[in-house]
Amino acid sequence: MSDNIYVKDLATQTITRVTNNSDYIVSSNWSTDSQHILLDASCSIYRINRDGSNAINLTNNHHCYDDAPSVNPVSGRIAFHNQFSGLYTMNADGSNIQHIPNTQANDWLAWWSWDGQWLSFLRSANYYKIHPDGTGLTQLTFSNAIITGINDYGPNVPWSGAPWSDDGNSIVGPRTVNGIQGIYAIATDGSGAMTLILPSPAGTWVDSVGTVVGNPTVMHQVYLPLIMK
Repeated sequence: MSDNIYVKDLATQTITRVTNNSDYIVSSNWSTDSQHILLDASCSIYRINRDGSNAINLTNNHHCYDDAPSVNPVSGRIAFHNQFSGLYTMNADGSNIQHIPNTQANDWLAWWSWDGQWLSFLRSANYYKIHPDGTGLTQLTFSNAIITGINDYGPNVPWSGAPWSDDGNSIVGPRTVNGIQGIYAIATDGSGAMTLILPSPAGTWVDSVGTVVGNPTVMHQVYLPLIMK
């Protein structure tokens, strides 16, 4: 199995392959200046130029299961998950790696809020939020699905991070509610309230959500998959 990263220039419609990878990639993210891509591959998290040059190992084999880097849009600090121990943050240059208290094994796919104060993440079948210092842990969805490992994720509980609305009042992720699978806005106050934004097309299911622009009433879903298998 091998995954690779591609970049599409929306002005020219040019697609450029920027990695030549022989391993899997869980996720990738842009740096705050849009000049670099963060990705996990070959037991490390790397920063590369958007043309694929100058790959820099940020975690230096901290752990082979460090994956899914997410960049704080305010500070540039990077969050990531470790399959066996929870969520971490580090500086943009890979220094000062810190475990986030109150996170645990099989907490996945952290995503920063636009103000840089919160992280959403997937724990088993549900989304949670937490401050990067470990305070404020709040459950946001309340599915009873049983998840014992990554292979249990599927149409009812997709494998996806949850990006934030501009105002911080919602995260957005794929869910199945009352038999309807699609993209939902999920309240971040812990009430469990969800609003269907876009149902999945008939015979298909939404696996993940990329970028959110705006708030739920004016939201646009931007489908720009960077990972192609």
